[in-house]
Amino acid sequence: MSLSSYRWAGSQVVRGISGAKGLFFLSVSLAATALSILVFLFSLALSLYEPILSIPLDPEITVFTVKDTPKAGLDNLVARVSRVTHVRDVRVIGKDAAYAELSESLGISSGKNPIGNPLPDIVIVSLEKDLAPEIIDAVAKTIRAFDGVDALSYDANWLAKLDSVTTALKTLLAVLSAATGLLVVLVLAASVRLNSEVQKSEMRLLYVFGATVGFAIRPYVWRGFLTMALASAVSVGFAALGVHFMNEGIAELLRQYALTIAIALPKTSWLAAYVASCALVGAGLAWLFARLSVRSVERGG
Repeated sequence: MSLSSYRWAGSQVVRGISGAKGLFFLSVSLAATALSILVFLFSLALSLYEPILSIPLDPEITVFTVKDTPKAGLDNLVARVSRVTHVRDVRVIGKDAAYAELSESLGISSGKNPIGNPLPDIVIVSLEKDLAPEIIDAVAKTIRAFDGVDALSYDANWLAKLDSVTTALKTLLAVLSAATGLLVVLVLAASVRLNSEVQKSEMRLLYVFGATVGFAIRPYVWRGFLTMALASAVSVGFAALGVHFMNEGIAELLRQYALTIAIALPKTSWLAAYVASCALVGAGLAWLFARLSVRSVERGG
């Protein structure tokens, strides 16, 4: 293929954009807006991935011992709990440590308490993962019957609730991804079809003079590549703005809970790969729709 054919395709791209600036920038804006949703959601998921993994998901049972249980009785209780089926780990929070933590969280000075420490020793029982609520209930019933146990607290259903929320979020992400992809396809299809309709007379002339299909549709392929390259780059900017405002909005809330989570865009190499992939997808879609227009000309349309 001669260099002049590529030069002609480049000039056609410039001429097509210059002759339909509004359509081109509308296509870029629509595609960028749609893609920015995916970039923002991906940034959000990537930033929250590590904090979410650090959340302990093992079911736990908090056992409150009888007040003033002697050390031998506490050690015996811990040994018996450790032997219960489905118990993975047992740890003890002494009453003094529990009271100090409670006083600190409530802003109470321990030196001003005239009644002393009212708390018992606390035993935290960690269970195996993925246990059904009825199994957790059975383990709790077994532990409750041991000597030295005053009361216990647990929630057998919170993991099931978390799984329901996770499933709902995955479904929402899939729907948004599908809608975004469809919108991008429709934007490119409309852009290519409108441009090809405008220049259909030119296509007929190329067809009459025996131009190859590749020669005829090359400008549209390049324009699709350029459209999606610009749209994906702009979408990164839109997503960066969204991340900035979201970080500002949640900063104060996170400070209240002593958290330091920050939402950030993916690495530069990932963003570069994303822009390149979108540009190639744009070229492929443009080739498809331009090829359909050429076929219409070949059939006398």
